[in-house]
Amino acid sequence: TEEWVKMKAQSEYDENDNLVFCMVQELDELTGKWIEQRKYENTYDSNNYELTSSGYRRSPDTGEWIQYLLIESAYDAAGNRTSEIYYQLDDDEKTLVGFIRSESTYDAYNNLTEFVQYIWDSETSRWIYSSKELRSFDPKGNVTQFIYYSWSSINSKWVGEEKENFTFDADGNQTEYTTFSWAIDATDWTPSYQELRTYDPNRNLTNQIGSRWSISANQWIPNSREDNVFDANSKNTLKSSSSWDTISGAWVERSRSEKIFDASGNLFHSLLLSFRDSTGEWQSRSQFDYTYDYSYTGNEIISPYGWSGEDPFNMLLSAAGKRWDPATGEWYDAHLQNYYYSATSSDDIDEPLLPSIIHVFPNPAVDVIFIETDQPSAPARFELYDTNGRKVLSENLTGKHNEIPVSQLPGGVYLYQMNQNGQIQCGKILKK
Repeated sequence: TEEWVKMKAQSEYDENDNLVFCMVQELDELTGKWIEQRKYENTYDSNNYELTSSGYRRSPDTGEWIQYLLIESAYDAAGNRTSEIYYQLDDDEKTLVGFIRSESTYDAYNNLTEFVQYIWDSETSRWIYSSKELRSFDPKGNVTQFIYYSWSSINSKWVGEEKENFTFDADGNQTEYTTFSWAIDATDWTPSYQELRTYDPNRNLTNQIGSRWSISANQWIPNSREDNVFDANSKNTLKSSSSWDTISGAWVERSRSEKIFDASGNLFHSLLLSFRDSTGEWQSRSQFDYTYDYSYTGNEIISPYGWSGEDPFNMLLSAAGKRWDPATGEWYDAHLQNYYYSATSSDDIDEPLLPSIIHVFPNPAVDVIFIETDQPSAPARFELYDTNGRKVLSENLTGKHNEIPVSQLPGGVYLYQMNQNGQIQCGKILKK
């Protein structure tokens, strides 16, 4: 976008390909010159584990570099990060002070079993508990239980916030997922939500039923259901969504998605329908048709940017969408997307783009959230949405470590979206 070309980053690596230095520059539109704004420096141990990461920003008054961030890390013999401490600049004292500290514990199989987070209390000049996560694993390394606690400074004890239980079958498919909550005056965990899943012999998810726990009835009440049909090639040809009718005590199908694939396994046609209670009939909503160049096979192309479906086996050329107008009873054109490809082979690209690894923390957040990416030289954009889908924050990110103030936002649950290298990652964060 136009915002991204106004910024660039230059990176330096050591002989082991570790990022040791990154300079971020912004374009001065008045002079047309690139101005150095931020820089990052990293150090590593003999095993190439990152020990420190320092962030600096240029003072607009003096032009001097001011360190505003320092991260220190420690590792165990297996290379697992056991400790991480974040320091940030205290504008009043003009020094780095503690901000966030975390400690991690692992089992003999290097599974993260405990994660404890602390925050720095400036009044007492000491670290105090903030949150704790506990995880249990089965012999195959699947997480079977996750518990999240927050620290109560009033009662000086850990308070349960959320618990999740997971069950897997012999093939490693997740067959049951249950969440629990802990009320203030509770003496034990209270069930809240459950999902039951079944699979076919090819490990395709064929059925998923969600239920809510009724405290008054002391039982699970069905809520949602999804059924899937797959062809012999494990292509999802039919997806049906239903809701539970408490009056009739039966499932009522609400929407249906039908897909047709060509002989090569490419998505050829899709149709979305919804059930209208007023007429008691299915009504078409939208449909898409796709075209391909069959002279190219999947190992000769890179999936086009923005393509959210399965990787096409042949070269995708177009996606044409139509919507149904119930007033006229006709389809009308609503979307057309054409895809174009360069002649450059992926073998000729010196540094192919790899999926970004992004960390957003702390969670829950109070005044600020930190965003850490493993590709600091690649432009990125971070967006935050409330539960109504309204965008409340949007920031361009620079460098490996980024700091975004959120104190102005009201408390609640927010959804974030991070776009970097054409990779979109989403998640949930709690603002206290």
